[in-house]
Amino acid sequence: MRIKRVVLDTNVLISAHLLENSVSKKALDLAFRNCSVLYSEETIKEFEFVIQRSKFDRYLTKEIRVEALSLFSKLGISIQIQSSFEVCRDPKDDKFLQLIFDGRADYLITGDLDLLKLNPFQDTQILSPSDFLKQSEKWIF
Repeated sequence: MRIKRVVLDTNVLISAHLLENSVSKKALDLAFRNCSVLYSEETIKEFEFVIQRSKFDRYLTKEIRVEALSLFSKLGISIQIQSSFEVCRDPKDDKFLQLIFDGRADYLITGDLDLLKLNPFQDTQILSPSDFLKQSEKWIF
């Protein structure tokens, strides 16, 4: 069986780091354990920008934030974006669709309702973290 290619959007990444036992954390762990996790320059920049917000100061130390970014970029696969299209109601979400298209992703894991409404997009399933976990139960390793 081919290794699944997965994109995690920023809200899933942030939730996973804020709540240790969350569904988002379980989805993140599963993705890094059993899949190839993809990112682009644009998506990792957004993750870096959001995780540095002061509203997370009391939950995440500077060291945890630096480690989260470092691990994500080290363990993930960087994809060069070639495509350019505008599909989402929120143009800031298009970078995730471009990534799943250019990276030939099997899954986009998100909590964003605008993105979830687009499921499926091309050949990619757009799922919530809980639906991704349910879907993974069907995989044979």
